[in-house]
Amino acid sequence: MPTYQQPATSTLGKQAPVWIPDYRVTMCQQCTAEFTLTFRRHHCRACGKVVCDHCSSNRAPLQYKRNQVARVCDTCFEVLQKDFESKYEGSMTVEDTQEARIRRVCASDEASQMCGYLRMMVRRSWRRGWFVLKDRVLYEYRAPEDVCALQSFPVLGYAVKTTQDREMTEGIDACLVFQLTHCNQPPLVFQADTPHLTEKWIGAMREAVVLT
Repeated sequence: MPTYQQPATSTLGKQAPVWIPDYRVTMCQQCTAEFTLTFRRHHCRACGKVVCDHCSSNRAPLQYKRNQVARVCDTCFEVLQKDFESKYEGSMTVEDTQEARIRRVCASDEASQMCGYLRMMVRRSWRRGWFVLKDRVLYEYRAPEDVCALQSFPVLGYAVKTTQDREMTEGIDACLVFQLTHCNQPPLVFQADTPHLTEKWIGAMREAVVLT
């Protein structure tokens, strides 16, 4: 049987790894903790090693999976993170670098004040996305398990309002729409799926836009 070969750093995440079969491993290949019926095995989607839950709690976008996020071991996560930083932060200004780091808040962050699907008005049309409100910043993601936000909006100082603007609410129930407004800034207009969710988002936003 051929021996396992660690993927080269240059190809990590770019091609599917060769998975090590479960039966060939009795302990985590990172921390050496022994597997049991309750202490389960997991495969790193970047290198193919068998690791425990503690050593594979991170997720990262993988090129061979069309940049979908997947479970990776701690070692691969560090390599992929450095690769990401060298590609996207190397030529950035200080301000851009800080913003990129802010956007790497995970979409499934359990410490968020509010999260869920919303539609955001972009150029007079609605774009559906996953939104996370955390520490007075609203993050937009394509999907709930993404590790990097598309964009972020610091909401401190904004006003939260409902709207009866016919152009904004044409063809939809006005009670589903709310907006964030600020002096000399275009409004950020959102649509929730139900009146109940709209109320929850408005309540969370009103707490986030003021210092307490």
